[in-house]
Amino acid sequence: MRSLAFALIGSLVSGLAMTSLAGPEPISDSSKEKQVIEQKQVVECKWYVEIGGGADFDFGDTEFNRSHSLNTFFREVGLDFDSHNFSDVYDTPFHIKGEVGYAVSDYVEFFANFSYSAADGGSTSGGRFTCFSSELSFKDQWDDYSSYGGQLGLRLFFLSRQSRFRPFISLAGGASHVDSIGLKMVATSDFGPFITGDTIFDGNFYGGSTVATASILAGLEFNFTHCFAIGADAGMTWQSKLSGNDGDLEKFNFERFNLGGIHKLNDNAGDRLYCRVNFYAKFYF
Repeated sequence: MRSLAFALIGSLVSGLAMTSLAGPEPISDSSKEKQVIEQKQVVECKWYVEIGGGADFDFGDTEFNRSHSLNTFFREVGLDFDSHNFSDVYDTPFHIKGEVGYAVSDYVEFFANFSYSAADGGSTSGGRFTCFSSELSFKDQWDDYSSYGGQLGLRLFFLSRQSRFRPFISLAGGASHVDSIGLKMVATSDFGPFITGDTIFDGNFYGGSTVATASILAGLEFNFTHCFAIGADAGMTWQSKLSGNDGDLEKFNFERFNLGGIHKLNDNAGDRLYCRVNFYAKFYF
């Protein structure tokens, strides 16, 4: 019995000793069970392409053709022309535009654009030939207008790319080519050999012209996503004068009266000042 008791006591002591030496149980690392959440990085869309279009509304402050009076034979024979502005001669032009640009920062973009614009030619009146108190009136029929060209510019935003609405202003300058423009004069009264509807003159008025352009626009952009936006802008655009084509005008002799100086009709004229209104979609990449 004594030996059995000693054996039990020894077993109990050795068990307690092993338990004390083993130390506390390790604490489980619950962090391993947690899912690692990765933050998505915003794609840095720097380059972009833009497509758009709209209309150009002329201010009417410049002359499309100059007024001029030609007289001979003691001022008893004369030819008078009235001046007209661009909106007198043409319907409101439309334009389509494409643009490529680079966002230097959240607030600044550099761009290069290309645009094509066109308008239907109309008729103007106010021309008359006077010969010894008799008068022949006529109207002018103008060719259609078309031009294409490009600009380089800078766009400044007032809010960052993270904003939903972004107002801005842009400055740009460049050049455009304007196709040649012809003029046809048609009698609207009877005089001498002419009757109403007869063609008095049909020839070139402006030749193909390369003109300078400059624009200052203000607009608002709406961000659908970080890389897609729509917007609209409007502002003032200036275009320099057209190149007069005098080849046909200088040959124009009215009823055997040589009225020199008709070529002055297209001198120092044909420039434009207009408001461009444009709507666009922009794709960053």
